[in-house]
Amino acid sequence: NEFAVVCASGIDWVSPEGAAQLQELVAELQAGPEVGGTMSLLTIPLLLLGVAALGVGVFPGNTGNPHAIFAMVTFVSGGIAALCAGLVVGPAFRALSIALGAISLLTLVSYMILGDASPMAAMGVGGIERWIIYPIVIWLVAFGAYLLGAADSTPT
Repeated sequence: NEFAVVCASGIDWVSPEGAAQLQELVAELQAGPEVGGTMSLLTIPLLLLGVAALGVGVFPGNTGNPHAIFAMVTFVSGGIAALCAGLVVGPAFRALSIALGAISLLTLVSYMILGDASPMAAMGVGGIERWIIYPIVIWLVAFGAYLLGAADSTPT
């Protein structure tokens, strides 16, 4: 919601007056109960998700450990971000957000704990990775749409 409001404000960020207006707007948003409380809960997993996804792209699968570390951080932070978004979003999007985060994290945890005894082990590592990352990708697209919808409903 914070990002959507800032983007929908139409402030000229380049001019000194616009920069001052933007600082005032950000201060107002941070003073609000939603932004100061639950929104910050979502910020950290989203930041980790973005940085880790960048790391997965910079270090492809043939680089070994760096790719594996960034992939694991992407999987975990993406699932946690989807679950945390369930605390911030409206009821219509809440169920989808929690379901996608749960699918991703439960698939990851079941494979990490059960290994080859996992029900999804028959799909191979690539199939399991898809069951972990596709819900996160779907959630990212849906969350972006949710934020755009929130920006449209912001009073001008």
